[in-house]
Order: sequence, then structure tokens, then C-alpha cells
Amino acid sequence: MEATLLPPAGKAADPYACIGTKNAKHVQNCLALYMNDRGIDYLPEGVFERFIDLKYLWLMRNNLAKLENLDENFRLHCLYLSKNRLTTFVDSSLAKLKNLEELHASDNQLTDLHEHIEVLKKLRRLKRLDLKGNPLAHETKYRLHVINAGDSRVLLSRADGTIIDGGGTDQAR
Repeated sequence: MEATLLPPAGKAADPYACIGTKNAKHVQNCLALYMNDRGIDYLPEGVFERFIDLKYLWLMRNNLAKLENLDENFRLHCLYLSKNRLTTFVDSSLAKLKNLEELHASDNQLTDLHEHIEVLKKLRRLKRLDLKGNPLAHETKYRLHVINAGDSRVLLSRADGTIIDGGGTDQAR
């Protein structure tokens, strides 16, 4: 007798509920999905891969504990994950998002800066990173480690909300 895999407990993300026309062409050409404040607990397998041209994905203020099942969305440019329950990006979909330019993951539960540096190194196009409000942002020499891991052009958000570039210069918000 074969074991049947059950879906995770909780509320699944439903990107089709966020778009007007649900035909295949519209799904393929969809550039942005706004899925904030929907009580989402997980991203189901095989659902987001149909959104092949997706560039902007908002998943803020949900209950996500893992970032998974976005491996096929390598065209993503901006990913908004703030105020979820994420604890790690290790072994997640993040490293597969090679075109990611902005990652906003403030106010989660991300720990172990050095583990995450290895994941961030794979994001060669990353220009803006917001990890404030996570335990790893309070680790010793956080800013220096993040800048050394990537391009010095990466803009980091500080705890007070100001943005600093790789050289330490304050930027206007």
C-alpha cells in the first residue's frame, strides 16, 4: 500500500483568487500578485509555476513559516515577505530566484546570519535587502557580513527604517 502525502495543515495560498481573468494566457502573462493579509500558511506545490512571467509577489502579513514551491518563478524581481513566521531561507526556493533584485523580509524570525549569507550570495542581481526586525539583523557586524557577501551596491534597511548603501551612506526613503 502506497503512502499518500497529505497537504500541510493550514490555509494554502490561492493566486487564482487574486486575478480577474483565470485563463491560461492571463495566468502566464501575470506580472504581479498581491497576496498580503490573507492568513496564508503555505504555498502549495505546482500552483505558482503556472505564473511563468511573475515579477512581483507580495506575501506580507501572512503566516508563512517556509518559502517553498517558488523554484520555477526565477523571473521574480521583487519578493515581499515581511511580517510572516519565516525562520530560515536555507533549503528554500530563495536560492533559485536568480533574477531577484529586491527582497523584503523584515519582521520574521530569521536567525543564523552566516547560514543566510550563503543563500544571499546566490542572488547576484540583488540590489535591495530588508531584513530588519529579524534576530540575525542584531548579530555582530551584520551589515559588514551582508555587504561582503554580495555587491556593495546592495541597499540595506536599518532598524530605524533608513536605508544605507554598501558604503554606509544614508539614502532617502
